[in-house]
Amino acid sequence: MSVKVTESVVAYDNWECGNHYQLDCKVVFETVVGQSYSVQRIRYGKDFMAIKVTQTGVSGWIYAGKGVEVIAEPNT
Repeated sequence: MSVKVTESVVAYDNWECGNHYQLDCKVVFETVVGQSYSVQRIRYGKDFMAIKVTQTGVSGWIYAGKGVEVIAEPNT
């Protein structure tokens, strides 16, 4: 599975940062527009899907939605 970034989005240090009530969230990097990232892990919540990706050796969590296109490869 991979994600393609169509707009610049930030990656956070913790998957729970998608919750608006979560404090102490740190931005670890900003994604590159047009770049595809391999999915390391996915966490689901009631209203979100957090996706762990790596850029230049640094891992961070982005969120499916505007600017993030999830690409699933068919099972063979």
